[in-house]
Amino acid sequence: MALKQHLNPKKDAYNNFDMPTAILPKKNYYIFLFIFSALWLLAISLNAKKVTARRPVEWASPQQIPGYANFTKPPYLIADQNHTVHAFTSQWVGKGSQYAVVYNQWSLEKGWTDPNDILLSPIEQARVKGAVLDDTGIMHVLFFGGDDMAANIYYSQALAVDAANATAWLPPVKIGFRAITPDEASLAGDGKSRLVVVYSGNMEGIGLYTVQSEDKGLTWTEPVPLTFTYSDTLLPSALKTYSDKAGNIHAVWTISNLTTGNGVAIYYAKLPAGKTEWTDPIALAEVTAFEVDTASIIEYNDALFVIYHNDSPTTRWMRRSFDGGKTWNSPVRLFPHVGSNGPASLVIDSSNTLHMFFGNRVGDHPADYGMWHSVWNGDRWLSPEAIVVKKRVIDDVGGNGFDPSFAHAVVSQGNTLLVTWITDPAAGPNGVWYSYATLPEAPELPAIPLPVPPTATPIPTQTPTPLPSPTPSPTPRQVLSSAEIASAEKPISNPISPLTTSGAITAIFIIIVIAGWKMLH
Repeated sequence: MALKQHLNPKKDAYNNFDMPTAILPKKNYYIFLFIFSALWLLAISLNAKKVTARRPVEWASPQQIPGYANFTKPPYLIADQNHTVHAFTSQWVGKGSQYAVVYNQWSLEKGWTDPNDILLSPIEQARVKGAVLDDTGIMHVLFFGGDDMAANIYYSQALAVDAANATAWLPPVKIGFRAITPDEASLAGDGKSRLVVVYSGNMEGIGLYTVQSEDKGLTWTEPVPLTFTYSDTLLPSALKTYSDKAGNIHAVWTISNLTTGNGVAIYYAKLPAGKTEWTDPIALAEVTAFEVDTASIIEYNDALFVIYHNDSPTTRWMRRSFDGGKTWNSPVRLFPHVGSNGPASLVIDSSNTLHMFFGNRVGDHPADYGMWHSVWNGDRWLSPEAIVVKKRVIDDVGGNGFDPSFAHAVVSQGNTLLVTWITDPAAGPNGVWYSYATLPEAPELPAIPLPVPPTATPIPTQTPTPLPSPTPSPTPRQVLSSAEIASAEKPISNPISPLTTSGAITAIFIIIVIAGWKMLH
């Protein structure tokens, strides 16, 4: 029965915006209280479902990728939308005589194909550094060619449908000069015509250099400095680039001390869509104890996430930006898991869920070593679940160890997760491992066959076409002051705190009840 039926029938007080002076009957008071209590409980249950009621992910038993040698690194994984994951890595081929880029595929239906060597370096070794698939079905590949004495950065391309055929790849083009070790280079693309490469070099001084192509790799700018270290003992390392949905390119990297071998600071810079000049590098983290290193970056729901490790024992930390990388919130430690086991791998499925994969250990000696999976629930990372885990004593080395590291993950067809990793070399190299799972809550995307252009792709020119050279960025600071960390713009909710959403709903409910009580009195 409507509340207004209990008012004076000669005057509809609610319709005339005039509050009644009489107290409503008890029956209506209880109806009011019941309705709002029910709404509150419903909101709480929906929020709890969001956080805790996710159906479990069932992971396949981990296995080694067939055909990969013991010292092979996890492959770069590129998923098309036709049920296939394309994998690129480097290893010795031809009875160990040449170090080449090798290619193979994985699908849920057929598993792994045998790896095939597709690219050799014009000089010494070919160490693959990235791959990008564009909207016309062309696969773009970047590799470091050379050794610790002399090297360049090379680029090649082929139709993705022919990627397993070595003769389909165009002759490698030298696009980056005087590359140095550590052999840092990264390739990012907008999926259309733009390709951007950042690499560590020594053309004009030790630092990061960048080259760009606006025509699918047919022509390239000449290398220009992005930033210098201004030191013979400070080197760029752990470089990652990422292209967001608007076509902005983001880069994160570590500055490492050659003397100690440890990272001292992590930096971020951005190349805005349609621009040729990078923003000045921003220091995101300084070493607080042992080392700071291995940052990963992704855009999710219009926020940038950077995950890295720091402190001693080193563990995972996170910073976020809500304004495209201009300002960053305070650093937050994510998990009790520790260890410098390479960067976290971040991917988004078809239900717009953000996933994180990482290798670490947790617990007392002997600790649980594992490859872990966590999901972002909207304001925190859920407690990590193990894809594979095993107790191992610290001195268990020499081939019998177990220490999953350097996760590389990808989402196939929107609902299948594939993750690869290696064991820490100190624990004994034993190839590359993988596992996969079909997500119960993510829809499978429709299959779209790879496009095949009607005409052959032109061979990229050997003479880069220069664009206006940006002004070199100033040297990165070696450390980030504690004052800078304290002045972070937007505080982050503690990822391991109780549900903040439930607390907000409770507060709203109390306000409504008080307001309703006053209305009724």
